[in-house]
Amino acid sequence: MTKLSLSVLTTPLQNWGTAREQTLRKYRRAQAAISKSRLGQIPALIKHPAVKRLYSAIYRHAIQDGRWLWVLGVLLASGIFHILIILNVPGVASRTAWDRLANVAPINQMYILPRVSEKPLLLPFMAPDIRYALCRFDLTTGPVRVKAPVQNANWSIAVYSRTGDNFYSISGADLRRVQITMVIVSGERAAEAEADVADASEELVIVKSPHRKGILLIRAPLSGQSYDALTENAIRKAGCSVQGS
Repeated sequence: MTKLSLSVLTTPLQNWGTAREQTLRKYRRAQAAISKSRLGQIPALIKHPAVKRLYSAIYRHAIQDGRWLWVLGVLLASGIFHILIILNVPGVASRTAWDRLANVAPINQMYILPRVSEKPLLLPFMAPDIRYALCRFDLTTGPVRVKAPVQNANWSIAVYSRTGDNFYSISGADLRRVQITMVIVSGERAAEAEADVADASEELVIVKSPHRKGILLIRAPLSGQSYDALTENAIRKAGCSVQGS
């Protein structure tokens, strides 16, 4: 380890006086240059007839006639239109996450994504030290039931819309149990699903989805080569299906 001596720490202090003198000299030169400039002529320039005519024209044609309101309105409308386009791009995109996974992940079935090192990434920002499983759910035919192990506190489950907006997530630390049974229901069927849960003996997690179609994603961090097989076996036990089927 490199050791810092007192002389190394105090060396900059010896240069502060020199730097201060150089700065003061530059300041004095700049101050002298400004005093010799033509800044004193600015008041006279403002009173020049040509400048007054220019100001009168601007005032008469832009301010007094109210045209500046049109300019301001156009700028505001352009800004709002720009923001709306940015916010709605995901909704009108032709290749959403739902569409990109259509060829590999059947609807209402759990799909284990390949390791990051095995194939091109199906989803962005996939980490090589995490195993992923997903379910492309469609609530048109009814609620979807998901059963998944939760091997440790680092496991997590998140639910997204088909365009990638996250509206629900939970981690193993929140669950404090090794198994989760989740029912994803649409908003209009939430009351019915909650009534069914009250009669059920198992502990269910009800997720009210504002969208009929979406993606449930399980993240299972790898804890080292000795535990890779355990993580692989656990995540392959996850299931997704239409409730009652």
